[in-house]
Amino acid sequence: MPKRVFIRFLSAFGFFLLVPLYTLLAQKTPTMWVELESNGVFEAGAYGEEITKRGLSPNLLFSFGLDAKYFGVSGSIKADTNDKYGPELADIPGGDFLGLSAIMEEGGVYSSFGNLRLRTGRFRHYDIVDSPYSLFVNSTGIPANIIEIEWDDGFFSYGSRWIELNNDSTQDTDAWGLATYAGTQSGIDKLGEGLSGFPDRGANIKKYVFKLGNMRFGIQDAAVYTGKSFDPEYLLNPLPQYFIQYIKATGGRPWATGRDENNLLGFFWTLERPGEYSLLAQVLIDDFNLHFILPDSTWNPWQAAFNLGGRLHTRSGAFGLFVAGATKYTFEPSEMYDSASKVWSEQVACSYGYSYYPETRFDKDWKTAGFQPGVIAIEDNIIGYKYGQNNVAVQTDWQGKLAGFDAAAEAEFRLAGANSPANPWHDLTNDPQDGTHWLDDPVLETRIMLGASMARSFGDWSFSLALRGGVAFNAMELRKPTVATSTSVAPADSDIWIFEPVAGNTKYLLSLSIGARYRWNLR
Repeated sequence: MPKRVFIRFLSAFGFFLLVPLYTLLAQKTPTMWVELESNGVFEAGAYGEEITKRGLSPNLLFSFGLDAKYFGVSGSIKADTNDKYGPELADIPGGDFLGLSAIMEEGGVYSSFGNLRLRTGRFRHYDIVDSPYSLFVNSTGIPANIIEIEWDDGFFSYGSRWIELNNDSTQDTDAWGLATYAGTQSGIDKLGEGLSGFPDRGANIKKYVFKLGNMRFGIQDAAVYTGKSFDPEYLLNPLPQYFIQYIKATGGRPWATGRDENNLLGFFWTLERPGEYSLLAQVLIDDFNLHFILPDSTWNPWQAAFNLGGRLHTRSGAFGLFVAGATKYTFEPSEMYDSASKVWSEQVACSYGYSYYPETRFDKDWKTAGFQPGVIAIEDNIIGYKYGQNNVAVQTDWQGKLAGFDAAAEAEFRLAGANSPANPWHDLTNDPQDGTHWLDDPVLETRIMLGASMARSFGDWSFSLALRGGVAFNAMELRKPTVATSTSVAPADSDIWIFEPVAGNTKYLLSLSIGARYRWNLR
């Protein structure tokens, strides 16, 4: 190695050594803690098909953390008995760990240096817009592996967040299993990717935000790519991802990927006067047309979502009102084959819906041969707006104090039609070319939900109580598409099932949760 190159390498290596050394010397006295939390959850009724076990289902959550200002770690794991997912493997009679399923809620590291914040690992993550109906990141805070870079100087903030969707999956379903394609497709997979299991997929979300006094406004930008779970260009390049997508995917260049990746764009505005009120507006555009200006142009459906709301702070607590909705076909891919060759690798390339999984079902019983389907609820699947497409939802809520407890109450009304985050055009294989669809199904689900909760801390102990119940008229059921299975139809079109309202189908849900948590501060 030439001397000059060696010196440069040594200087760069020394810099990366000095940064963590400075971090260790400059950090504050670390705080460390361990938490144990247990909840007893009682489920009754028949609404919420992703939960198959009714009655009492206790769970246990173990968490720990270290915070040293410039460096922190946190981890959390949950064991549950609700039979939502398959049980853990164990070398005991029955072959599983007493029916317990485990979920990694968190597990990662984070750091802050002045205006710069970094996170990497598994975290619950949220939208910049604080709303129960946030559009770009699911307001329920779904845990996912992320890498996040964020800068905020008080006037301008920029953030880029990579989200792992699927990586090295073994989930074989009717739409994504090897058996589906063997002997029926030519050129099944020239690159060896995705022969079984969900294909590797990743997403990236960016934000460009300005703050003027109590007002914030900015742009949100999301991308989904397939055949790989991580693409450094989307994370590290600050350019809007619309340009990255087209520059990387267009052919005729030696770096071209040749993939039809997905891009969603949105805008938001918030106004907050602490102790008085807050307002918000947010919009997301997945796809649109100019037919209203150019009648001879394509008349593809608008795929868009909106979110409006605010809170009024009074001496009696904070009162909120939020309304949101999305047109039909929003968040889903636009096709499952991108040419006439009909090969498996092209279904992989088109699995770019804005969802964690390119499916609505999964193989729940890994001990039994064949596909044993479980349901992936819309709220557990969508990266963005938790209810997905083809609905409108209204929530009013209250937050405040009641007899020394932190208390909250909410009421929600939702009207919804057919919904599938992974099957493009539902029972069709192509864009219908008849304009925008929104709540125009022959049958719509009407859902009313009520909820209340109370919590209080006593030293290191915290206790909580939550009650939620409601009814759904013409409630949704998961059904197989009417598209016939054939070698000329993508398996995703014929085998990814659709949530659809069923006339006269009334379902009720009652959920009661009682919990206790102990936090042990080690230092």
